[in-house]
Amino acid sequence: IVRGAVGGIFVTARNARGKSIEQLAAEINRLQVIAQAGGRPPLIVTTDQEGGFVSRLSPPLERPPLLAARVRDAATSTDRRRIAREEGERVGRDLARVGVTLNLAPLADLDFGIRNPADRMSRIGERAIGTDPIIVAEVARAYCDGMASAGVACTLKHFPGLGRVADDTHVTTAQLDTERRHLAAKDWLPYRASMKSRHAAVMVGHVVAKAIDPLLPASLSRAVVTDALRGELGHTGLIITDDMCMAAISDRPGGIKAATTAAIAAGVDLVLVSYDPAQVHAALSGLLTADNAALAASRARLDAFLAASQRGASR
Repeated sequence: IVRGAVGGIFVTARNARGKSIEQLAAEINRLQVIAQAGGRPPLIVTTDQEGGFVSRLSPPLERPPLLAARVRDAATSTDRRRIAREEGERVGRDLARVGVTLNLAPLADLDFGIRNPADRMSRIGERAIGTDPIIVAEVARAYCDGMASAGVACTLKHFPGLGRVADDTHVTTAQLDTERRHLAAKDWLPYRASMKSRHAAVMVGHVVAKAIDPLLPASLSRAVVTDALRGELGHTGLIITDDMCMAAISDRPGGIKAATTAAIAAGVDLVLVSYDPAQVHAALSGLLTADNAALAASRARLDAFLAASQRGASR
């Protein structure tokens, strides 16, 4: 941290196991003190507190329900937005108590009714907010606004969309076969609307979007990250990869090291290593060979994010 080797930390169940909220908060604060004493920017502290079975800090925090379940019975659009914002505020307050500044939620993926019994980890259809992109967009944006009011930024995931994908990128290479025009007209609508929320980041998945880049996973593809997400959709904020330990990345030639270099060149700002902490060394090695211009552009976006976060926290 003192030498600037990491930009942030990912806090998950194994970090929180057996600890109280106060103990976890003290550990995270200690790392922030180390960063400050070393003259470094504040660490971006992330977790995956999405609700339902993807709630990495429950316990010690109360487990939130799936966002889809919270808004399912809302009678009107106004009710949905109110409920989603209240849920975002509640989750944001809980996360702020332990020092989290960026939550890797909500899902912007749509539910296309795909259920694969072999998919034991992604299970997008069970986690998605809904099938209608307009409803998903309004719920995701309200949820992000609620979290931002508590000083926690949100992350829309998993661009360019996993709702149509049957295979699980945790364990294999997965293909998104949909034409680009269909993705733009439906799958990307929640991103277009919700990324306008304060401090919204976007997570890029490891699926191969054949209509955009048939060779590279989205997280390593400049055509996906810079041309589509930043160019076509106009996202100016942070972009983070999904976990680089997933087989769709780690099994590629060159592994996580080569993938990290490629992700930065594609326009990504944060590389996530969560499943196997030892792989952080491979990622750091990849950063050492990353393009300097790409790193400088990423640094500027990280500085802007941190400045906005500090302004939000001081309100």
